[in-house]
Amino acid sequence: MADVTVIGVDPVNGRSKLVYVDHKGPSSYATGGESWPQQSSLGGPNSVGLNDVTWCNGGYTEDGKYFVLPIFGGAGALKGTIKLKWYKAGSGGAFTGTAATLTLPIGAGAATDAVGTSGASGTVTLGNGTGACTVNLNSYTPAGTIAGAAAGLTEVTAATDLSASYLRLAVLGG
Repeated sequence: MADVTVIGVDPVNGRSKLVYVDHKGPSSYATGGESWPQQSSLGGPNSVGLNDVTWCNGGYTEDGKYFVLPIFGGAGALKGTIKLKWYKAGSGGAFTGTAATLTLPIGAGAATDAVGTSGASGTVTLGNGTGACTVNLNSYTPAGTIAGAAAGLTEVTAATDLSASYLRLAVLGG
């Protein structure tokens, strides 16, 4: 599971360093996440040349089969090794809900508004009058739910060979 350094940028600020690597998946995945990058048992920099990992991106693998999420461990600690949790792409739940029907309110009792739309109180029907009418809708939240197991992703099972998949990681550390 060797990482291929694409470009190293040294330094970013002070003692921070940014390294871009193409990360190949493990040949046998461990449930809960892959420990990455490899840390020498003698200490010192990890396999990407950093003493700690401050941040790294996640994302989809190049082949689109997996989604990788970095887990940093929390509590403000800087660690030389983090976890990369691998999920099956497309395993998240699908949105289910009723068809979206938009109604745009107008003043009570108004039959026609200033731009030539007409309708009963509480709704607006856009007509085919002599001019064009534009309606700006800033946001709309449809009613519905995310279906699926806990509305989440499915982690790759233990011992899965992920070595044919890789993704580019930007790693910031010291």
